[in-house]
Amino acid sequence: MVAAFVHVSLAALAVGGPRPAAEKPNIVMLFIDDLGYGDVGFTGHPTTATPNIDKLAWNGKILTTWYSGCSVCSCSRASLMTGRTWRRYGVPGVFSPTTNSGLPLNETTVATLLKGAGYATGIVGKWHLGQRRPYLPAARGFDSYLGVP
Repeated sequence: MVAAFVHVSLAALAVGGPRPAAEKPNIVMLFIDDLGYGDVGFTGHPTTATPNIDKLAWNGKILTTWYSGCSVCSCSRASLMTGRTWRRYGVPGVFSPTTNSGLPLNETTVATLLKGAGYATGIVGKWHLGQRRPYLPAARGFDSYLGVP
């Protein structure tokens, strides 16, 4: 299945300060390794059926001009989490299972910002931004996590 490695950030984005919970929009971000524009049903793939992804797309906002922050997973995930290019914070490449580091601890993640504004955050799927305790999702602003480091 193409969506084997999916990041889902279940959070809400504050604009202009805290608002009542009923007014906060939900954000679901899908971050999928090696997925091309035409690889899913809603973008016109002739044989791949992706009804659940299609439903999310048609009932949400489709962004078609976003580019990955890097060509390898750790750097591109770090760019998504921080909003910065990987060269600015020194992620050297892919973090392997034996690497003792991860996304630099002085980098602020989108989850940390949202959590600080009173939102619940969660992530499902491949993390790949460090396997040691200080680098795992729970230490980087996520309330819940289900996946592989």
